[in-house]
Amino acid sequence: MDEQEWEEAALGYEWAVPWRLVRRHGNWFVGGYGNVAVNLVDRHLESRADQLALIDRRRTKTLEMTFRDLYWQTAKLARWWSDQGIRSGDRVFVCGEASVVGLVAWLAAARLGAVCVRTLVAADEVLKTRLAASESRWLVCTDDACARQAERIFAPRPSRPQGVGTVPRLLLPSTVRDIIAKATELLDPVPVEANAIGTLIYGDDAEAYAFAGLGAMMGWHQSLMAIFSLSHDDHVGLMSDYGGLSDLLVLTLAVLASGATSVWLDSRRLPPPQTHLPLTKLLCHPLDCPFITEISGSLTQVVILGPERFVSLPGVLSNLALRAYPDMRAGQWALHPPVREDSPSHDRSRAERPGRAEESDQWIADNTWVAEVLAVPGVKEALVTRSPSGELVLWACGKQPGDDITALQERIRNVLATALDNLRVVVLPEFPETVEGGVAHQVLRAVADNATAITVGHLRNPQALESLVRAIKHPPMAEQ
Repeated sequence: MDEQEWEEAALGYEWAVPWRLVRRHGNWFVGGYGNVAVNLVDRHLESRADQLALIDRRRTKTLEMTFRDLYWQTAKLARWWSDQGIRSGDRVFVCGEASVVGLVAWLAAARLGAVCVRTLVAADEVLKTRLAASESRWLVCTDDACARQAERIFAPRPSRPQGVGTVPRLLLPSTVRDIIAKATELLDPVPVEANAIGTLIYGDDAEAYAFAGLGAMMGWHQSLMAIFSLSHDDHVGLMSDYGGLSDLLVLTLAVLASGATSVWLDSRRLPPPQTHLPLTKLLCHPLDCPFITEISGSLTQVVILGPERFVSLPGVLSNLALRAYPDMRAGQWALHPPVREDSPSHDRSRAERPGRAEESDQWIADNTWVAEVLAVPGVKEALVTRSPSGELVLWACGKQPGDDITALQERIRNVLATALDNLRVVVLPEFPETVEGGVAHQVLRAVADNATAITVGHLRNPQALESLVRAIKHPPMAEQ
């Protein structure tokens, strides 16, 4: 989108103070003030206050929230936070699996102009490091597992009270619900400058990315609209419990901007086939694709988020599915990577963020090699990386943990016979993953390049490193 297109898009949002200049020195909508929560919730109240904003079908009991419900809950929590001293620009850390508590906390922080720092589950040391690095004084736990972790490592002690130094004040799920139930006063939205940082998100690569609050909202919404048009009549299924732009909360905020209904789904707990789900569109992670056949009846379009994990698609998706590429540097999703033009949603964590090999890996992986490998019986996932020394490595893993790795590797090598002079093939039982759910590309490249020091603290499955090293150091006999 060029400047004129972004200006036309911006006219569709609510602004407390109009902008003077569309763009100047890398800043967008200079002089303009607005509020993210107003644009995601408040502006829908006049015409669709009682329309469902969210349906959570991931548990035995379905939870439903209208736009009116979402407004009352976020305004109450924002008022309570304001009474506790949180002001515009302060940072609130939202940690844990996506939940209604997390969504309400994010919108409440946005309502009072605070910065929402978002990460999924993390190891104790990783969580403490991220809290300290983000300078967050409040930690919101979105689920009971995160609450137990936080109470264990941040519980107040006589020598270490909460809210002092690097020890955050905790807000547990039960506390949030209690605050909302008892609160009687609301907080009016605080106007925020268009280029002020509004959110900091840890991506699938475990790095932190900072975005302007209003800019991120526009980028997420407009890039989603470019993939498929949304109206307030749509019920959009969301099935992606991963980090970065694949975070369920990020996807929900993008859908809320359109006034559509978000339907949260869990691929492990899908409703019975006879259950009617009024879904028109679906956003999912590649790893959830095999489960889509159970809910595909009413779908008109499916968008698969993420280039990093290439998986075989069920036949039912052949005419419905598009693959969208989350670009953290651009703060957008795109059908064809990379997104490199400047935009209101670009990453502002560094003036010049150096190009990372992970991005090149993602674009390299979208090629005929991967497509050919995914067609090999028994292959679940495949991707290609370029090591620091320049070596191309194709990585693949089988569909079942007990698969014969040697036989699978031989089948892949037969398919790629003409490319083996330029490509190394490695088959693994599983890929190493970051705590956000992304493939740990840096670990793959480090092992392929014979690095002697590899950090595993950011890995969700550190046990995968052993099989990775074994596959590199002692390849199957067929390759030797």
